[in-house]
Amino acid sequence: MEVFDALAQARARGQRVVLVTVLGVEGQAPSRPGAKLVVHDGEPVAGTLGCAEFDTAGLALAAEAVNAGEPIRRREVFDSHAEPRALELFAEINEPEPALLVLGGTPVARAVCEIARVAGRRVTLVAAGGEVAVPPHVEVKADDPGRYLLAAPPGPGDAVVLTDHDAGWVDEALRVALASEAQFVGMLGSRRHAPEAVRRLRASGVPDEHLRRLHAPVGLDIGSRSPGEIALSIVAQIVAVERGRDGRALSIDWSTQPT
Repeated sequence: MEVFDALAQARARGQRVVLVTVLGVEGQAPSRPGAKLVVHDGEPVAGTLGCAEFDTAGLALAAEAVNAGEPIRRREVFDSHAEPRALELFAEINEPEPALLVLGGTPVARAVCEIARVAGRRVTLVAAGGEVAVPPHVEVKADDPGRYLLAAPPGPGDAVVLTDHDAGWVDEALRVALASEAQFVGMLGSRRHAPEAVRRLRASGVPDEHLRRLHAPVGLDIGSRSPGEIALSIVAQIVAVERGRDGRALSIDWSTQPT
């Protein structure tokens, strides 16, 4: 597999990988500047730094970069031959595409999946009974949403949207999502349902700093009625929050502007 294909596929699958690149070569080494190795979970995925000895050093440097949470640049010396050889290596972490986790098999959930895919998002739909009426390239998990979030917690940059406020898993899913690193947590429901959910969460011990992160009712106020319109407002709010915007209109009152 080509290096850049491997990077693209890992990003689309939500996998964090490390790209190790040779910046410089000293001595008679079977490598060259620009040689690359893609590493996932400590295993080589694509590419090579030139030989097994160099790849082993690249794997070790990739593990250090993951543990440190930052890029590492290092000169590695190899003295197993008569003439010492050295490589200047650079290991950088490639984060996956942010994920949108849609919880519940509702008409709004299906519409959110469709609009989010059009917007270029990596989408996973989690529903206890599974779901088949979803757009292509939407991953479907037949699982209890609360249990799924415990097993695969959302990461930084991810968004979680609960689309069924009456489901028995709502409170557990909200507790887990709000305690996670997710950038956005929203729940579909009216202004009557949202306070009820918050009261239950607070009574169960969820701290206010977690509750402050909850977007409920979720979505921008565009007068949504149909599932598609509701989904549009939800995806728009997710994008606005990610970009640090408030979702206001961009239009200008041209009647007051000089031309």
